[in-house]
Amino acid sequence: LILAHKLRMDGFSVELDLSGSGFKKQFTRADRSGAVACLILGDEEAENQIVKLKWMATKEQIAIAQTDLLAMSDRLRQQINTFRTSP
Repeated sequence: LILAHKLRMDGFSVELDLSGSGFKKQFTRADRSGAVACLILGDEEAENQIVKLKWMATKEQIAIAQTDLLAMSDRLRQQINTFRTSP
């Protein structure tokens, strides 16, 4: 919740899915909502203090240290804009 708040404060649109449904269903909902990317923060990620960033268009997934995520905000914003403007 803290990370979501920090991302919102940095200008990102953030939705949390606390329904307990599986990742596949959550990704389907995110895709239908028009999300460009998803952050995955499950038990394993929390234990390792990382988040996984999944780009919805390419399905590419990368691990990012939680402490580095906000420092990368400008680069992430540029990538989001690139995906939004590509055909």
